Amino acid sequence: MIRRLIALSLVFFVLAVPSVKAATKKRVPNPPPRETWPPEGFREKDGVFAKVPKWREVVGQLSSKKFPQRDVAACKEFACGAVLVAAETGCEWWEVNSSVRKLDPITQNRDRVGTLVTISTGTKERQLATLILVSGEPLDSSISIGGIKVICHREPGAKPKPGNVYNPVNRSS
Repeated sequence: MIRRLIALSLVFFVLAVPSVKAATKKRVPNPPPRETWPPEGFREKDGVFAKVPKWREVVGQLSSKKFPQRDVAACKEFACGAVLVAAETGCEWWEVNSSVRKLDPITQNRDRVGTLVTISTGTKERQLATLILVSGEPLDSSISIGGIKVICHREPGAKPKPGNVYNPVNRSS
């Protein structure tokens, strides 16, 4: 009787343990979820969609797509922001105007320390893109980028060179 119980439990144990063949099977990565249109959580104006992403969304976008490494590397040195953009009919090139602000520890106000213009390459119709906004302010937790205004340029013609132009605000004491 005891031998039968031991034999039965061994059979159960052997069946419960996954086989070596199953464990060595290659995992196929899941494809990213299909993007819905119009994109959820985005603000829309005249067929142009924009959203300031949460940090988790930025990390997900950076890990799933190719980005200019200089922009990502610059965020180790300078304060950065990001904006997700898309357009119903596509864009020849993107322009993002924003303000760079610093938190005053005494008043808790965010004072503007500069302006930032970011130019990016265009996108096809309904193509989602993540634009990295790189300021010239040293990386600091009191620095933020806000007041983001996105412009989709649809006219073909002279396109400016992609990049970021930071203009610090003159502060006179």
